[in-house]
Amino acid sequence: MKHNYEQLIGLSRKKKRSKKEARTLYDSVDEIIDAVKENIDREKGLLFLYKLYEPLFVTSAERYHRMFNGSEEFDDILSEAKTLFLELLNRYKRRLNGYNMYFTYYIKIMLNGYLFAYMQRMARQMPIIKMTTSEYLEKTELQFLKKEFKENLREIYHKLMTNPDFRRPYYRKVFYLYFIEHRSLTYISKIIGYTPVRMWAVVKMLKAKLREELAIKGYDSTDYDILGVSNIMALDGG
Repeated sequence: MKHNYEQLIGLSRKKKRSKKEARTLYDSVDEIIDAVKENIDREKGLLFLYKLYEPLFVTSAERYHRMFNGSEEFDDILSEAKTLFLELLNRYKRRLNGYNMYFTYYIKIMLNGYLFAYMQRMARQMPIIKMTTSEYLEKTELQFLKKEFKENLREIYHKLMTNPDFRRPYYRKVFYLYFIEHRSLTYISKIIGYTPVRMWAVVKMLKAKLREELAIKGYDSTDYDILGVSNIMALDGG
């Protein structure tokens, strides 16, 4: 399948993507990776992937350059990030540990984890411990995913609460207590002063909007299962 690389680059740089656009981008990237692994237009595919993830390489290199007080040259860290990228690309399997994972999600977690290990090795002059993808995910992925998910929740919270449709003061409290602190409807109803039935109506409305915002960021029901938040994200439960 032929892909318009420039169109996909443009789509990846959009600050806000629809659920359909996000799915198109992620599916296209995975198809291009499959082709690269099968040596189909490998050179063009790799050039596209390096251009697509250039912002990730730069931000990751900048992060660890600061974190380790400039102990390694920025360009050296950036080069290592690009080298690790190719290694991780070759290891990537969309269905891993029993669930699907898009490459964009995978590479963000894995690249930063391995780059951190590289910086530790350089700082201490110790041999880097090479783990398999599965081993690394089992040890660190859930921690990364949960932290990232919580950060996304907070970001969406601030975004929604500046929307005129969500400016009722108790909406903010309901969102924070339910989605971030995982409080029960009974508890929230006592805090807010409304009945649990009314609180559920508010939660359901907020939940629908939250799922829409999370879908733009690439989350789906499989991610909710992995993160252990299926109960609070289900539209038919509270």
